Amino acid sequence: MSKNLPPIQAWFVPRVVPLGAAPEHIKEDWVDVPLPLRQMGPEEGPTTTIGHGIHSLLDVQIIDNPMHVFVADAVKSLELFGRDNAADFWDCMLDPDQTLMFRGAEGQVYPTPIIQRILPGIELFDQTDL
Repeated sequence: MSKNLPPIQAWFVPRVVPLGAAPEHIKEDWVDVPLPLRQMGPEEGPTTTIGHGIHSLLDVQIIDNPMHVFVADAVKSLELFGRDNAADFWDCMLDPDQTLMFRGAEGQVYPTPIIQRILPGIELFDQTDL
């Protein structure tokens, strides 16, 4: 992934197993892993996006209030929180510059100052190499 990343605007923490085509044990590893959000949607109201499954472009999915997470950031977060099997899965499955989309209802969005109080050191995410 490019070194010229947009700044982290907030963090999304999945609180339930997200929907999707990945194996169940891989999806379960998302729960409680903070994921950086670098591209936030409009604040005016809810949005809907059309996405697709990981195995087929014909697997169309409607995603309400999508949270977009770069694959490289997702893999890094999974590794930092000890979810190595899921990190390996996504690292092999998708290009690092692609984005994963989570439904907003699947978790919580935390402003950066709040998550820094909950997880001191997370502000060093972009400076941390694995």
